[in-house]
Amino acid sequence: TICQLLGSRTNSLLPTILLPLLEKTASHNHYHVQQTAIETLDCVTEAIGEQSIASLLSQNFDYIVDSLSLRLRSPKGTYQWSNITTVLSILLQCTKELSAANECVPDCRSRTVLILDLVDALINSFDKGLSE
Repeated sequence: TICQLLGSRTNSLLPTILLPLLEKTASHNHYHVQQTAIETLDCVTEAIGEQSIASLLSQNFDYIVDSLSLRLRSPKGTYQWSNITTVLSILLQCTKELSAANECVPDCRSRTVLILDLVDALINSFDKGLSE
């Protein structure tokens, strides 16, 4: 795969590929789309030397939440709310898995602030959608 060829240089692609891959894991996507997204996340994880997908997502938590928040605040307002809840659910599940495995979960307070900011943006987006 391209990730195997790029190896650790795959890091430079994370801002472009990580969020779309997470969105493709959503239950409303076809089974094969979900499985391909998960397999691709696994390849990316291996290529950059992370221990697990959960660890990869933990290392990029702030980027992912910030990207979701920016999409919600975009003037287009066409972003699907279900994608946000799916990605947020995945991030929280990964954090839970890392905590259960006694792996380090960096700065819970800053993550809480990021999540609250995202929830606030989500609620504002709902309100905006209802008023139109």
